[in-house]
Amino acid sequence: MPRFLSGTMPPRRAPPVPFKTNFPDFGQLRPKKFEVWIDYVEKTFLVMQQEGNLPKERWVEISTWFFRQGAGSWWAQKSSPLSAQDAMNWDVFRRLFEARFSHLEYNDRKKEEFTEQKQGKMSVTEYQRKFINLSRYCPEIAGNPIEMLHYFKNGTCKRLRSLVTSTPCSTYQEFFEVLLRVEDSGNAPEDDVDEDNNNNA
Repeated sequence: MPRFLSGTMPPRRAPPVPFKTNFPDFGQLRPKKFEVWIDYVEKTFLVMQQEGNLPKERWVEISTWFFRQGAGSWWAQKSSPLSAQDAMNWDVFRRLFEARFSHLEYNDRKKEEFTEQKQGKMSVTEYQRKFINLSRYCPEIAGNPIEMLHYFKNGTCKRLRSLVTSTPCSTYQEFFEVLLRVEDSGNAPEDDVDEDNNNNA
């Protein structure tokens, strides 16, 4: 597992977590490596949360334990004016983290990924989770319910979408809940990945 900083590691205690981990330290990054670290941490924590081993309220605490050098100083300064609730909020942390360590090219790539997001073989819940995760790179769309509904609906599998077009929805959340009911009822059609790909060609 690579380490994302230069220099020698100082001695340290075992991390204050109820599991063994081999997380890489986060310090002085090589260009374009910060997203590898944060995505790895988030996916690992999500699995642990689903297994009941790590509540989301501790994600920030555990992540920042692995900060080294300038990253640790940055978070100490950035979190100081935050409320206790915001300082433990993973979404707040990730937004600040990316604003500090990301670069323009990466953000532009994520914006494009968001606007072109397709459900494909994902379940409705998986698609919604990824849609929300990517929406933070397009705050102008994320803050507009009409635009959010437009992009979310357009990314849904066409045959699945056709089953719910007659149901009026004013937000993407309402549309998502209707899709969930269709999926849970067992009436969801087979995926149409090829059809979506052909139409985007």
